[in-house]
Amino acid sequence: MNPSGHVVCSCKPKKFGKANFAILMTFDINYQYSEALHWISIVGCALSVLGLSVTAVYQIMTRKSRGSSPTLLVVNICMSMTVFYLLFIFGINNPVQHLNVTKLSGQNIVPETDHHKYPDEGPCTAFTALLQYFLLATFTWNTLYGINVFLLFKNKVSGTPPWFSKVSLAIGWVLPAVIVGISLGSTYSVKDPLGYRQEEFCWLASLDHKQKFNMGKPMFWGFLLPLMLMMLSNTGILLYFSHNICRTNPNLNSSRTTPLKKKILSSFSLALMLGLSWVTGYILIITHEKNLKLILSVVFCLLNTTQVC
Repeated sequence: MNPSGHVVCSCKPKKFGKANFAILMTFDINYQYSEALHWISIVGCALSVLGLSVTAVYQIMTRKSRGSSPTLLVVNICMSMTVFYLLFIFGINNPVQHLNVTKLSGQNIVPETDHHKYPDEGPCTAFTALLQYFLLATFTWNTLYGINVFLLFKNKVSGTPPWFSKVSLAIGWVLPAVIVGISLGSTYSVKDPLGYRQEEFCWLASLDHKQKFNMGKPMFWGFLLPLMLMMLSNTGILLYFSHNICRTNPNLNSSRTTPLKKKILSSFSLALMLGLSWVTGYILIITHEKNLKLILSVVFCLLNTTQVC
């Protein structure tokens, strides 16, 4: 009760931590923030932006040596990843933080809900949508790159179909937009933006009012589910690629053989190009042991903030 005789409710301010890359795959409401992970994420993203920019320029300058289709795919992967990393560095933390709620009312009005709702303000929702879009676009282009590799092995004579580049452009940029549009249209409202995004960070909502993971939230069906489907497809492509480069043809009498080390490195490079390092994120989701969760967070940040094409 305040000095004027009114009964008021106040919230204890919560000190928001600095985001790291692992929060993209973490649902723990009591998440332990790490200053070291924050700087690993920021430095890793910054280095990746530099590396991706150089890679994109190199791919464009040397495009005649490999054909237009591979160049198109790699350059678009670099573009989407670069924009995503920049958005993460500058936009993952919500600049608008509601720390106190204290309202006086002389009327006895029953509220619509026992959960306080803030109307949307600031750029956080826009950053969330852009982060979702460009991260999904990155994995879509990764998958298209994998399909291109599969077609090259499948059609060793004719190669990739001539229509593949145009179809890739349509799928690579339109499919993520459709998913983001459905996510926003079905969960977002100006009066209650937390149906779509989180309060603390500009990222997709995943928890309900009881702080439990909710499969109806956009984090699951707007990101984790499509990402899982693409990663399953990419895993199959990687296995197909590894099988083809490791097997030997007894009908060939060539004395030149590819060293096993080179074959392993080729498979590892393709795995990174297909975004399969994000498997650690799914392991992070199902892990509850505190120390193991921290170790996986470090591994996830190192693997996925230091990627270059």
